[in-house]
Amino acid sequence: PLIIDARGHLLGRLASIVAKTILNGQRVVILRCEGINISGSFYRNKLKYLAFLRKTYEPPNPQPKGPYH
Repeated sequence: PLIIDARGHLLGRLASIVAKTILNGQRVVILRCEGINISGSFYRNKLKYLAFLRKTYEPPNPQPKGPYH
């Protein structure tokens, strides 16, 4: 497996590298995740995370179901 030390890396950039590696079929182990940097202000990141938690799944075009006679 590919072992990555996450200390000092930006969250989004590290995530894109890990995603590409996983799509190529390689296993990834990330160490020292508590040292990852998140850019932007704390308040903005907190709002983005809370908005992510509020999301629910809605079908894009719900069709009525059931037998209609």
